[in-house]
Amino acid sequence: MKISISLLAAGMLGLGTSAWAQEWTLAPAQVFPEHTADDAFYTVDGKRHGRSYFKKFRFPEVEYSPGETLTFDIYHTPDVMYHWYRVWEKQYPDLVSVYEVAKSYEGAPFYR
Repeated sequence: MKISISLLAAGMLGLGTSAWAQEWTLAPAQVFPEHTADDAFYTVDGKRHGRSYFKKFRFPEVEYSPGETLTFDIYHTPDVMYHWYRVWEKQYPDLVSVYEVAKSYEGAPFYR
């Protein structure tokens, strides 16, 4: 999908919008490396030196997908914690509200 954006000031100054128009192509929804379990590497696009590759490791002391209960004897990925935030938000709507406060460099949400 392509969209054209023109500056209103160009029309006001009589410069015409063609001198100021830009075409952007909207990218498809991004899949973050944490969500692709089949890949052996994380890929991170870089501004300076291009794409970087990092080997994926799976550790036994980390919970990578939500379980039946939340325990505090292991580490949890952000996706697991986000799952529990949503569960608590549904169970206790008077006490818990989850909302996005920012996005990471790659566009992943930060919730509060």
